[in-house]
Amino acid sequence: MSYKQCLSNALNEGTINKKQYDEQLELIDNLERTYKGQGLNPTEASIEAAKKAYDTAKIAAAYKKRNNRLKIAAQQRIEVNLKSYRNAKGEEDYAGALKAIFARDDSANFASLETVIQQEYAIVQKYLDSFLHEFKYGQFEKVKGVVGIETTKRKTLTSNFMKALFGEETTDKLAQQLAKAWTEAAELARQRFNKYGGRIAKLTDWRIPQSHDFIKIRKVAADTWTDFILPLLKVDKMIDQTTGLAFTPQSIRLALREVYETLSLDGTNKLLAKDIAKRKSATNQRLDHRFLIFKDSESWLKYQDKFGKGDNVLAITQDHLMTLTRDTALKRVLGPDDEAGYLYAKTLVKQKAARDARQEAQGSFKRKTLAFKTEDERAEAILGGGLFESGVDNLYMLYKGQLNRPSDKPWARGLAGIRQLLTSAYLGSASIVALTDFNWQRITNQFNDLPAFKSARRTLSLWREGLLANDKTIGKVAVRSGLIAESWTTFAHQQSRFFIENNGMELTQRLADATISLSGLSGMTQAGRWGFGMELMGFFADNANKSFSELDKLFQRGLKRYGISEGDWEIIRKTKLYDAAIDDPKMAGKNVVFLRPDDIRGRTDIPEVAAEDLATKLYDFIKTETEFAVPSVSAKGRAWILGNAKPGTFTGELILSAAMFKQFPITLMFTHIARGLAQTGFPGKFRYMGDLMITGAMYGAFTMEVREITKGRQPTPLEYIKENPGEYFLRALITGGGLGLFGDYFVADHNRYGKTISETIPGPLIQFIADLYGLSVGNVFDLIRGEEANFTGDSLKFIKRNTPGASIWYLRLLWERVIMDTVGRMVDVDFDSKNSRQINNYLRNTQQEFWWQPGEIAPSEAPYVPFSK
Repeated sequence: MSYKQCLSNALNEGTINKKQYDEQLELIDNLERTYKGQGLNPTEASIEAAKKAYDTAKIAAAYKKRNNRLKIAAQQRIEVNLKSYRNAKGEEDYAGALKAIFARDDSANFASLETVIQQEYAIVQKYLDSFLHEFKYGQFEKVKGVVGIETTKRKTLTSNFMKALFGEETTDKLAQQLAKAWTEAAELARQRFNKYGGRIAKLTDWRIPQSHDFIKIRKVAADTWTDFILPLLKVDKMIDQTTGLAFTPQSIRLALREVYETLSLDGTNKLLAKDIAKRKSATNQRLDHRFLIFKDSESWLKYQDKFGKGDNVLAITQDHLMTLTRDTALKRVLGPDDEAGYLYAKTLVKQKAARDARQEAQGSFKRKTLAFKTEDERAEAILGGGLFESGVDNLYMLYKGQLNRPSDKPWARGLAGIRQLLTSAYLGSASIVALTDFNWQRITNQFNDLPAFKSARRTLSLWREGLLANDKTIGKVAVRSGLIAESWTTFAHQQSRFFIENNGMELTQRLADATISLSGLSGMTQAGRWGFGMELMGFFADNANKSFSELDKLFQRGLKRYGISEGDWEIIRKTKLYDAAIDDPKMAGKNVVFLRPDDIRGRTDIPEVAAEDLATKLYDFIKTETEFAVPSVSAKGRAWILGNAKPGTFTGELILSAAMFKQFPITLMFTHIARGLAQTGFPGKFRYMGDLMITGAMYGAFTMEVREITKGRQPTPLEYIKENPGEYFLRALITGGGLGLFGDYFVADHNRYGKTISETIPGPLIQFIADLYGLSVGNVFDLIRGEEANFTGDSLKFIKRNTPGASIWYLRLLWERVIMDTVGRMVDVDFDSKNSRQINNYLRNTQQEFWWQPGEIAPSEAPYVPFSK
């Protein structure tokens, strides 16, 4: 009996379904054609095709069986989390629990998807400490590197790294070490993806992913692109996913045409498939990051130069790892088919809401606080989002990479580029506001009964060693310990505490990143996050000799909040401690000893599932409390602001503009403010919120006055503060919360940039466009109406405010007084009168004088230290 007849019998008996039957027949036909093309006669081709198809079916069946087990386990875990969760009022709350599965909630004793995504990335990144350090911009030549201008040394390392990666001859030992580290990290990421339901085969000849620029690709025809790339590929090592065999000369061209179609359309052709989540077509398989295998390093570099986004090894490798580890985390939390897992969870939530609504109608159920008419409506609001809800659907889209996907990419990329230029122009003094991080660290330490100021001292040490001494040893220790090196991996990442998205062109990304880095914000934020995380792991190590009952009560409470029970702690504390001096002699004698989550994960004396679970709980503790100690980015905040609006649409661009520089206060809302309001009883809320507001205002006042000095003004006189304590306190409080632009309106009808509140709310992008319109068309209309136009003055004002890097706090006055004022005096007839009005306005509003007056080439007097009198 032939294999085809066996399949027919299995279909009739119900052993396989029609879809499986059709897939097997299609595979057999493809295999027969391939084998015939290789010289086999029809009979031999039929026999070999049947064997191969049968083996493929067995592997697929085993894969499906394993994934079914993973699916059931994920569903059980979701159901347990939904049932065990209690909100801040102690109520059973399935909708709130599902949101907690996606984004950290202090009421949840399980790790969120937000945490698991970072943990997965940290697991593979810890092996790349030297790789990240060597390839990050700014390592070779400070200023050139930070704006992305490649140095000769960097280009040489990139070339030698690629040679080592492809097994070519090179004497560069560092390049060889980095190639080995990348290969191991990429392989670990592949293995973990497969562990949780993925199916990526190991290809010995695959070296590194490639980037594709769809704009470059769509400029040429399919045959032109195919003719260019085909000689660069190692075709005999590439696998035809329709057959599992090597390509024929005919099939490879067909496959590459499909790849071209998807790349040139930026993937939009795939959206036509109704069952895109389930589809396993050849196109989807071939567009896997491992499909294209290049012959050698020169071929890879040649393609990147012609149709890629350059040879930025750091950006390409980290983008690959971030995407793969994100997908791994989705499978860990929601199951092998994450969309099916999410649908299952939503169904449980809706069913529970419907049952509660029925009981509510019968008078046997009533939620303590309900802002909606029924439980059904409440659940729908939490799932879909609303005025005070980020929406679980939006969170899921955010993690899938779909929330920020532009609907019109070229247009959206251009507008995003303008936003990044404005970031570079406006955020040069943001590092001063970041000084409030020391207060957030203190509050977080106090809440968890940790040493109040040790993390602050560690932060200062990291900042001093990393920035002033340029010693990256401690930074490498942090990465090896599982603390993500944000400032080493992504463009303009640290601006996210003020900026909602990072799409845009590479040049504008680098300009924004340059401002953030040169102003000190990037280094301060990274040092703060590393410093807090390292002190927390050190605190775990210091307490490893104590039983759970011997720990301080607040620390016990903190462990329980992350689901770490007394039994869990007894297992955790027996984990071998990590001594950094063993890896790096420079750390000898510094007592850098940590209890690291990944060392728990690597234990073999406990079940693998238990080790993974305990490591995740401890990592959740570290990651979440770090977000409180050094607020930077909030998934809830991003999802809440963006909603369903996409970049490139009118609504999306309006929202993105309005949200610029407001991410930091939104993050505070979802962290400290939410935690304070969740405390038990009025006394608990009062203690937390009172501390938060009073000390927040104190730090805000300090940073506010420091910024005044950097702008050439003396600090606010004590006499004015005594006369207006309420106004000053509110302004300081708002400034400490990251909304200093709005604090200005308490003392004037415009902010520090001369904008009214109605002009500020729409955001910098809308105002930039309005200013540009007024500068050009507005002046023309003035001339047509016979009114006086001041094109020169308006132009100088526009350039002064919007020049990238001009707002960097230690360069601002040199730019404004020495350069712009000198030019202004020569070309603007109203120059002196404008300066006089500015000086008088500050004297009238806040009694402040200038220590370096506008229009003066040199300071008139030295500034004094805030509150020194």
